[in-house]
Amino acid sequence: MELISVIVPAYNAEKTIDRCIDSIENQTYENLEIIIIDDGSVDNTKKSIRKRVVKDKRIRCISQANAGAAQARANGLNAAHGQYVAFVDSDDYISSDLIFRLVEGINKSKSDMAISTLITSAQPYPFKDDKPKLIKKQDFSSCFRDLYLAYTLNSLCGNLYRMKIAKQCSFNTALRVGEDLTFNFQYIEKCNSVYLIPYRGYHYVANVFSSTHKYNRKDFVQQEKIRKIVSEFCNKMGIKNYSEAVDAMYLRNVLDGIVNTVTYAPSKEAYNFIKDFRESKLFNALINKYPILQLGMDRKRNIMMDLYYKKFFAAMVILGKINYLRNDVKKLNVTMSYKR
Repeated sequence: MELISVIVPAYNAEKTIDRCIDSIENQTYENLEIIIIDDGSVDNTKKSIRKRVVKDKRIRCISQANAGAAQARANGLNAAHGQYVAFVDSDDYISSDLIFRLVEGINKSKSDMAISTLITSAQPYPFKDDKPKLIKKQDFSSCFRDLYLAYTLNSLCGNLYRMKIAKQCSFNTALRVGEDLTFNFQYIEKCNSVYLIPYRGYHYVANVFSSTHKYNRKDFVQQEKIRKIVSEFCNKMGIKNYSEAVDAMYLRNVLDGIVNTVTYAPSKEAYNFIKDFRESKLFNALINKYPILQLGMDRKRNIMMDLYYKKFFAAMVILGKINYLRNDVKKLNVTMSYKR
């Protein structure tokens, strides 16, 4: 049995780290090296990890000053010794047979990367026949649109990578969002094929305390950088007719940033910012180019985009504050559930 390295970045994860580690320890595939990177936690995360290290010799803990998940994964990858590597976030957990399924898939297909699907409505299986699919490098062009718009390439989690290729790739620590995507692009450029498994074994847990539920103006600039990175990747891979998919994903991601802005920024600041951003040349061109329903967003985001298109900024801010109150209730419920 090949050794599989499982890398877990953890920052202030005292409420979820035990469930996460439990799910990895209880895998039916037992030949594991579990590397947990404490990213400068100031709660009891490190204490919980140390207890696990004593009980299970497969677990190692690496400590670093707080530098973010990308740097934590990079440090974990440098320390890993397995033939393959998988990534699990400390908020999440995995089904007991996920590693087995991924190893089985990569060995059966003789591919360089096995991809499963996260358990979240935001990531459907990209192919309608719901069957495993081997995608060779020369065929990637015909599948890119389906893979990208289904968020299949946006995450490291739920995937299995060959270590010798993974160690040739780097994490873009300058990006607050999109660092997983850039790693996957580097990896795909270096590999011969990827294998998709229609199996949901990675339990993604939406965390209302996480950085993705925050207002950050830099996210809007970073989305333009990511759009450029995706276009460069497509050109390198010889992918044609990619612009519509790239534009649609850019608009989805920017809209998420807008939702965070009207939810978490002070009302006046939110109003002024989204009003000014609405007139940006790129965004204005794209929202006039594509029908709203073509972007593949959920009902809440479609409503917000429609309001933005019609320049009903005050209504957007009001909805954002309602969303803020709902998230406060969610946080309270999460906190109460942990105390029970």
